[in-house]
Amino acid sequence: MATKYVTYTFPVLFPVSMITAIYLNQLFVQNKINTIIYWVGIPFSVLMMAYIVLAFKFLADVRLVVTVGGLLIILLFTWRQAKDRQVRWFFQMICLGQITACILLSAVVFPEMAESRSGRAIAEFIAENQDYRVGMYQFYSASSVYYSGHTAIKIIPSAAMASNPAEKLDWSSKYTMPTQPVAEFVAQSQGKNTWVVVPDKVKEQFLAEYQVLSPRLQRSHDGLNYYLLN
Repeated sequence: MATKYVTYTFPVLFPVSMITAIYLNQLFVQNKINTIIYWVGIPFSVLMMAYIVLAFKFLADVRLVVTVGGLLIILLFTWRQAKDRQVRWFFQMICLGQITACILLSAVVFPEMAESRSGRAIAEFIAENQDYRVGMYQFYSASSVYYSGHTAIKIIPSAAMASNPAEKLDWSSKYTMPTQPVAEFVAQSQGKNTWVVVPDKVKEQFLAEYQVLSPRLQRSHDGLNYYLLN
């Protein structure tokens, strides 16, 4: 799959870049500011709004204020340049604004995004509980398993397991995560204590389905709930 980028995408970049440069030069010569606003300015503004939404999702406290304020300043400053009606200058300011926004996001927002998706908290939890069996309810974090060095089980509802067709020989089956319903997961624990990590969005479903197992909430962190079953 990776070869398609070298085979198809990469060679296309050169003619597309040349055609775009020729077209932009024509717009600069003809001073078509409205065309630049429509095809570049408006998408740039939409992208900046998306960056702001991203900041609200992953940041808090003073970092959120600084990031949102910085993005709004970049947006307002860039659009102010359109008043001079100089197409080339306005386009250059859009490019500069995008570069500045990416630098700001790389310094503040992207590290938080990476942290939220890294599975580090789960990996640390698994590493601290090597004597426990750990299951993940309706999700799986391969990175947390890799960094903790401890295999976790993906737990799915019993109804979903029953509705799956019989297993068939498949060359890719060795790459799939281990999957079990909770009842089987607990039965195979052989007296060992078991943890189940449950995301907030399926917490109510988990508690309703497995109330008979008396799950006890031990901690909640970053949208994940850690339940002890025995």
